Amino acid sequence: MRPPAHGGNQALDLKIGSMCVSEERKLEILLLTSRGDTETEKQARKFLATCRNPFELHHFAEEYDWDGDLKPVLHLIRNPSVDAATLLFLYWYGCPEYYYSKSRFPFRFGIGEERLVYKILLDIEKRYLSGQYGSASISFDPAYQINEMDRHDLFPRKIPREMTKPV
Repeated sequence: MRPPAHGGNQALDLKIGSMCVSEERKLEILLLTSRGDTETEKQARKFLATCRNPFELHHFAEEYDWDGDLKPVLHLIRNPSVDAATLLFLYWYGCPEYYYSKSRFPFRFGIGEERLVYKILLDIEKRYLSGQYGSASISFDPAYQINEMDRHDLFPRKIPREMTKPV
């Protein structure tokens, strides 16, 4: 794992990363995150399957709302160019403290969306811990997302320490 660029200034790192994506391209990506239009969803799937720019993928992750369709999140985490910080961002956006504090296994959540989110968290964890990401050029510090660090040892499923460290 590399040390954070710029002395760990996450805001500066994200600003520099976002400069790699033009304002016009950011708008195009933002439009891909909207739902309800079959053509837009088709374009989003194509983008997630073919995009090789980790900064664009990270921008998609920051803009996408998980409520409803989780398939784009699955496509995103399986993209070979996804950055380590994007995986970590998505992991904490998925609320592992909530899920892991409730159960050690996803089947306890029935067959709905909560079960799928749990499985996504497990998939992200596996990929992140085994180094299955395209780069580590974006910084992310999950410290601001962690609410129950002092209770992690009490959870039925433990959050690996590596998932709590900045990248």
